Amino acid sequence: MARYRYLRLCLATLVLGVALVAAVNAVVDPYGLFGIVEIAGFNAEKPARDGSRTLKSLQLRRQHYDVVVLGSSRAQLGIDPASPALNGARTFNLGLVDLSMTELELVVDYLLQHQAPRTVLIGVDLISFNANRPANHDFAESGFAGNGLLAVYVPRVVSTRAFADSLSTVAFNLAGAGRSQFDRHGARERPADTRYDHREAFRHMIAYYAKWDFYTDFVYSAESVRALRRSVERLLDRGIRVYLFISPVHASQLEVMRLMGLYEDFERAKRDLVALTSALDMGDRLQLWDFTGYNSITLEHLPAPHSGDAMHWYWEQAHYRRSTGDLMLARMLGTAGWAERIPADFGVRLGPRNIDAHLVEMRRGRVRYHDVDHDAQPIIADTVTGDF
Repeated sequence: MARYRYLRLCLATLVLGVALVAAVNAVVDPYGLFGIVEIAGFNAEKPARDGSRTLKSLQLRRQHYDVVVLGSSRAQLGIDPASPALNGARTFNLGLVDLSMTELELVVDYLLQHQAPRTVLIGVDLISFNANRPANHDFAESGFAGNGLLAVYVPRVVSTRAFADSLSTVAFNLAGAGRSQFDRHGARERPADTRYDHREAFRHMIAYYAKWDFYTDFVYSAESVRALRRSVERLLDRGIRVYLFISPVHASQLEVMRLMGLYEDFERAKRDLVALTSALDMGDRLQLWDFTGYNSITLEHLPAPHSGDAMHWYWEQAHYRRSTGDLMLARMLGTAGWAERIPADFGVRLGPRNIDAHLVEMRRGRVRYHDVDHDAQPIIADTVTGDF
């Protein structure tokens, strides 16, 4: 009998311990999943909250949104859900690192199961159409892949890792350590006072694309275009307004594409996107915008070496800042009062009537870029053709 009492005591202790851990995790809420309490100096900032597919699939269940932004890390970092260009619309940033069009199709299916937004914006770029781009490693663990709530929630409620994240969340808040990288609506934000060497970031990111598999193993995928079309059709069938936009990479990124022999693929992607939108023929309910090229935003100069100066529109050549994202949102959505703030040459709505002229103008812009930019081009040439 004493042995059974001992076992019952051990079991009760274990259950109590698990319940205590779950209670602490639910109250501290290190990932922002429950919202039971949110107290400044205790748990308001969530340093453990991230932009993973697992977490974002759970966040989509918590609140209903009017606007959802899909895309890669560019959208995740550059589109602010609280942007004044959105006029207060409840917005969720569903940007996911290295999002492929195959993944997007499943993400859209999940989105339509749990949300009924009025508007969806989808950011695309060249790597969105890479046939050799596998699903991100955390996709299989997320709700997007069909995992049930228990499989997704339990590790974030009763695990020792979640408990450790709860403790670090409280410590972070008590220390007044600043703001978390990810906000409650899915966007990533670098604090304004972040020390950031833009020139080194340019060099690093150019090498990232030129030397690793983003561009070196690129194979254009027509199936990716078809997957995107299926996603867009499902959204339109629900009466949702859809804006496709081509992310505004810095002009130097276009030069990397050219040197890697991918510029024709980039033009092909634009033509395929025009064909997609024109085939569906939904008028203003489906729009395609191109923010790439050689314009007042994408031609921003790099700061002088060792100056410590910040760039206004970019973090590096692949990722734009929220100041850029605000202009993009205002251009696409036609936000009142923004017309004078947006450079006239930033953002072109593409369709069958202007795609040819638009591509020709971009090629002319590249020639002019070679004549005026003597700062970024040596970095590009050294990094793409030399050893990094």
